[in-house]
Amino acid sequence: MCPWGWDGPACQHDRMAACRSGPRDPGYCGSTVPKNCECYRECYRLYCPPDSPFTGSDLEDVCTHGAGRGLYRAHCYLYNSDSGHPANDSVYPANLNATTWYRHIPEVDGGNRYRKRLRAPELAGAPGKREGALLRPLPLDRCKDRCSEGQGVCVVPHPDAWELSFERNQDNGKGDEEDEDEDEGEDEDKDGATWDDVFEGGEAAEDHKPKEPRPRCWCRLGFKGRTCAELNPESCWFSPDCGGAGTCRSGFCHCRPGRWGLGCGRSVAYQLEVAGQEQQRQEEEEEEEAEEEEEAEEEEEEEAEEAEEEGEEEGALLAPPPSGAGEEEQREEEESGGEEGRGGAKQQQQQQPELPDMRSMHKLQIYMYELPWQVAFPGEFNDADSYRDPIYTAFEHFLRFFLNDTAVRTENPYEASLFYVPLLAYWYAANVGPSNLQVEAVVRYVATHWPFWNRSGGRDHFFFLDNDRGACHPPRELQDGPIKLVHFGLQAAHMEGTTLTNNPEYGCMQVKRDLVVPPYQEFPPRAADYYQWLAGSGGADPDRTNLLFFAGSLRTKDEEYSGGARQAIAAMLAALGDRRPADVEFVEGWVPNYGKHYRAAHFCLAPYGHGWGVRLSEAVSWGCIPVLIQDMVYQPFEDFIPYEEFSVRLPTRDIPRLLDILRSYTPAQRDALRMGLVRWHTAFLWDRGAQGGRAYELTLKGLERRAYNLHTEMWRRRRGRRRGRRRELLAGGGGDAGAAGAHVGLVEAGDEDEVAGASSNGPSADGDRAGRYGGSDGKRVGVQRSSKEGWEGRAGRAVLASDDAGKEEVLADSGVQADEASGLSVVRVKGRD
Repeated sequence: MCPWGWDGPACQHDRMAACRSGPRDPGYCGSTVPKNCECYRECYRLYCPPDSPFTGSDLEDVCTHGAGRGLYRAHCYLYNSDSGHPANDSVYPANLNATTWYRHIPEVDGGNRYRKRLRAPELAGAPGKREGALLRPLPLDRCKDRCSEGQGVCVVPHPDAWELSFERNQDNGKGDEEDEDEDEGEDEDKDGATWDDVFEGGEAAEDHKPKEPRPRCWCRLGFKGRTCAELNPESCWFSPDCGGAGTCRSGFCHCRPGRWGLGCGRSVAYQLEVAGQEQQRQEEEEEEEAEEEEEAEEEEEEEAEEAEEEGEEEGALLAPPPSGAGEEEQREEEESGGEEGRGGAKQQQQQQPELPDMRSMHKLQIYMYELPWQVAFPGEFNDADSYRDPIYTAFEHFLRFFLNDTAVRTENPYEASLFYVPLLAYWYAANVGPSNLQVEAVVRYVATHWPFWNRSGGRDHFFFLDNDRGACHPPRELQDGPIKLVHFGLQAAHMEGTTLTNNPEYGCMQVKRDLVVPPYQEFPPRAADYYQWLAGSGGADPDRTNLLFFAGSLRTKDEEYSGGARQAIAAMLAALGDRRPADVEFVEGWVPNYGKHYRAAHFCLAPYGHGWGVRLSEAVSWGCIPVLIQDMVYQPFEDFIPYEEFSVRLPTRDIPRLLDILRSYTPAQRDALRMGLVRWHTAFLWDRGAQGGRAYELTLKGLERRAYNLHTEMWRRRRGRRRGRRRELLAGGGGDAGAAGAHVGLVEAGDEDEVAGASSNGPSADGDRAGRYGGSDGKRVGVQRSSKEGWEGRAGRAVLASDDAGKEEVLADSGVQADEASGLSVVRVKGRD
């Protein structure tokens, strides 16, 4: 696999050359510092569909990445012929008169030529539109050490502006040694002044006057320091040390020989081999060797004749092959080999054998696709901006743990029960962008480069959609097929009058197939100590004196926001006037020290917002009993953790009685709910260190359950047969699943919303449970399994889909060969004709 910007068989082609302002510039597509127009044209080809009829601001609807969607407002330049620079040089011009500036690239208007009407001399030297009020671009020569030759951009911050994204990306810019130097008063470091240095007296001054701001380096992804000279391994957040087998640089792990893939986590690749193909290959190799020997003999004879004629000695050296010949051979070898480690398992076009089935029902095995940078790469959102709000980083934590999970991760796709597609939706669409564009693009790539998606229609594939509304917007075929891991669990049919382009039958997710996981929440440093103390007190906490707490946005004019819950509570409390209780804190907007308010209340409201909300995890982190008012929205892991043990769930229609309901809980009942939090709070914690977070393990548990549901056909891609199939199962005719003893029990459902497969522990429209688990304990019966022991049901372990003898035969016939060129092990798996 090639690092960002480079492609070709030997990674020899610099595709992003026009975007690099210096030899060390990674070459991203941001617009804070305007770039050469040829750079933006390459970005258009990278992120936007070819020959697209969409122009102007309509690019927002068709380009996968924010950098592509914003090209219609990205002005750019070309160097003039007499400037001494190549026309496509992306070094920011020191002399603006040496360049011609354009409003945007020709493709934005549907063209391919730089016409006079696109010229915009008034934009020469103007900052990019997105950061125009905050930063002014400068040539690299204006910054110290030229920002380490392009490892940062040179900018001047506006003296009267404050922008969090500027400082939050640079807050690690000074190391301890640099701080010591500054304390000693060395003048050489003053070019790298902090933001406070921009103001006279700093922010603490009562009446500060702005002084002339100084140029400073704003470091690109992968670099830090005042001149961006230091490597920042945080850019490889998935594996900062590259698994101990490589070096991180700008979000890419450069692996040592024999290792490859994301985080250098791969060492073996698998290639499907058809019966008889080995013999055919050997015969072809023998024929090629014979032909080469004949050619060599002929060449020797010709050389001998030439030597005799020209008086040269016999055996004169041959001229070297023409430039590019070796690359051509390598390209042909790559295209014909089909080895899955180099961009996907391209199957032989002449023969399409049946894929060997080496899957086991006794062990969860997940194969992760290795995607090239052209398909999915965690680069910059804009120049030197790769900041993510921590609440959107749950998938990053999952990926980091998964790369090191040798018990679950497999390098052999033929034995995988599930396939992980790391499509990086948040990196391409952020929290409210059109993530479905990136999803569709990656799925097309996966389906055309590997055979496994088409084998199941993607039903055994999963990916994260951690943006605000999760899976509410993908097209129908992507809603019905793969497993989505989301934070927003809306399952509501026929939601007319909303902006949700959801599936009309089940809304944004289907709970037997998709999985709701918690967002990332950083727990207070002493949360573990508090919960240990709370367990010792039996759940009693005398320091909690308030009944209810909430602080946040209301958006009273947006009826979709929070499903109307926040607005209804605000109206109810406003109607009380002077009778509003003093122990109820309900604040519109932000309050300082949220933790103090969470710690003082018995109950904390947890509505959703524009999409999923973080207040459930926040309440749990502070030991406050969550009050969930989210009609038809499933919560994280709700199909297998008992929310009734640690939370209060109410439908929106009960809001007029909210305070009376909460006051009806006795102290003993509140203590019992807090004891439930003691047992289950780690389910919402991704950090697996001293606080013992279990979110990763429970995510695997949920995926294992969905793989089991898939095998037993608890959800299927069906249309008209859905009702009949469900009635057949409910009537006791379990079909093939029942015959195998795998379907242990069925949820009785009374409405059509359950047709698509309802949870056995989920919310209905009025907030009540849609169904209950059957069995002696009244909670959970049926599939009980762990990652070590595999799936087990009441009747024992499930039966393998294919017999063990066949599997052993396939394994016995598989050979392992070493790839001398790369040091990788290539396992050839035999298929069936």
